[in-house]
Amino acid sequence: MGHKLYPGNAGNPKGFYEDSNLVDVIKTRDVGRVLQELESNHAGCQKPVRGIKSPMLSFMNFGYLNPDVVIRTIRDRSDVARSIVKWNQPPISYADAVHLVEKYEKGIDKGIRNGDLKKVHYLDLTHQEREEDIERELRIACSPVVLAASTRGS
Repeated sequence: MGHKLYPGNAGNPKGFYEDSNLVDVIKTRDVGRVLQELESNHAGCQKPVRGIKSPMLSFMNFGYLNPDVVIRTIRDRSDVARSIVKWNQPPISYADAVHLVEKYEKGIDKGIRNGDLKKVHYLDLTHQEREEDIERELRIACSPVVLAASTRGS
């Protein structure tokens, strides 16, 4: 989901799958800059498929992103908030993290109701599934989008 990904560490050896430049721009809360960074970040891609995963996007109308698919994770809100508190720089309070998660989820719900987010795939992470199972389900959810993107470039 980008070119300059946050590297792994002891707590998350596989890394964070988030582009550091994009995350920095998301923190500015400037919709125009977020969209501009998405375009420049993926300008050289043969397959224009992009992914964003950040409750920090709670300030945006998700319709601006015009996503082909939304992968809606079903996950304990307190787990998500604790993860934000643990990894966010600059630090954020637990109460603020919970507020972000709630606002993000309400934004997705609103986007679904308004028809801005058309294809939604639900991924249940509440049952400590094996990582291989989660990766397989993500491939299934994203394969039509990747396939469509690869035929657009032909």
